[in-house]
Amino acid sequence: MADTEHTMLAEAFNDRAPTYARSDWHRQYAERLVELCPLQPGWRVVDAGTGTGFAAAAASRVVGPAGWIVGVDVSPQMLARARASVVPSAPSRVMFLRADATRLPLPSRSVDAVICSAALLYMPVGAALAEWRRILRPGGVIGFSTMQAGHPPAASLFRRVAASFGVHLSDPSAPLGSDEACREALSSQGFDVRAVTSETVHFQPSDLERAWDVHARMYANELRVLSPRDRAQLEAAYRDALDAAQHTNPAFYDAAVLYAFGTVLATKSTT
Repeated sequence: MADTEHTMLAEAFNDRAPTYARSDWHRQYAERLVELCPLQPGWRVVDAGTGTGFAAAAASRVVGPAGWIVGVDVSPQMLARARASVVPSAPSRVMFLRADATRLPLPSRSVDAVICSAALLYMPVGAALAEWRRILRPGGVIGFSTMQAGHPPAASLFRRVAASFGVHLSDPSAPLGSDEACREALSSQGFDVRAVTSETVHFQPSDLERAWDVHARMYANELRVLSPRDRAQLEAAYRDALDAAQHTNPAFYDAAVLYAFGTVLATKSTT
């Protein structure tokens, strides 16, 4: 990840930190990833893109006092909240580290599992998976969650409204947005695919209150082509469309997600 992108991402999540920990769907999403992942007591686990520590907290309850968790994120504000909320009550040793999850300051073959809840959306997938494979021991486990292509609905709606203003945006969920894509991403980096599970997460109306802010930051570079007047009109059009969708389509709150798991193939060199 380029330094400029790294800085912009950190700033975006610093802005989200005060409200992120109140996001029930993020918490449930992370806890479900850990529930499905075959973690074991005593394991050493890295939570990549830990945010406010939802997955790290859930993993800590599984690995117990003999295990340890390292949560990694680029946002110091997210990490500060993770330390305050997770560390005091964690049943295992938990530490949080500011670092790029594609360049981890950890030795090769030093951990039993890497988990990543929702954060691969913001990383170069190949580089992230290659780095996580490096730090995993032979037979170690990887588990990540991702949105299916075209989800969540609020994001898809944002791209449709932006297109009506001449701004054509790519779907960040597309690279890992199918069963086949997840399997290919894992196998191409030397993982043996264990499972890819398709499920649904449910949003609440409160989760969409900041939908404009989230997507405007995500596509900040692309939206710079708009004049201040057009940007204001885009915001108004999106807010109107979002309100209409929530009142007319109950399924608008449902997002299709994937949970993918693999193990390190011991036969492939880690150098």
